[in-house]
Formats: sequence, structure tokens, C-alpha cells
Amino acid sequence: MDDGAGSVTPFTFSITIKLLNDAPVVSSLESTVLEYVEGDGAVPLSNTISVSDADDVQLNSAVAKVSSGYQSGEDELVFTDTSPISGDFDSSLGVLTLTGTADLATWQSALQSI
Repeated sequence: MDDGAGSVTPFTFSITIKLLNDAPVVSSLESTVLEYVEGDGAVPLSNTISVSDADDVQLNSAVAKVSSGYQSGEDELVFTDTSPISGDFDSSLGVLTLTGTADLATWQSALQSI
């Protein structure tokens, strides 16, 4: 650092980079395959699913889908709307989209109810 009078003093500084908009993390899913027998009624996708976000206390949306073996007209993902989260199931694709701004605990409960 130069004081303008010809005197130079060493100067040390540090820079901290703060990550912005880290993606939310879904964890604690059961490791076993979800098995379903036709006619048995609804089965929750996960009773242990957990949601976290390093840089936010709320989420705005989530998507759940049948990853393989989806049978349009036979399989469905069911969600009962809650305040403030609502769901829309696209039966042609097997995709359930949830939307609504809520805290992580509310989202975790919503995902456990699918």
C-alpha cells in the first residue's frame, strides 16, 4: 500500500467467494425398490425423504416422475394440494410437478405424502 509520500507498506487481504443459488439436496431415500401389486391401493414413494438447501430456507417447486416402466392410464403419482403447495400430474409423461413457496419442513412433508 502506498501512502503517496513514498512509503510503501505491505498489505494482505483475503477474498471470500460466497456460492449463490446452490441446488437443494434430496436425501434419505430408501435404497430398496418400491414394489407395488395392482389393486393394493396407494403406496407412498418414500417415508424417509429429506430436503435441505445450503443457501435458502424455502423451496418453490419439485418434480417427481416414474423413472421406468410407466404405464399411462394405469400408473399415477397422487398428491393432495396443501397450503401453499399444489400439484399437477401429467399422465402422458408420468410426471408430478409441485409448486408453491414454503419452508423446507413443509416441502419434506409434501414429498413424503406422494
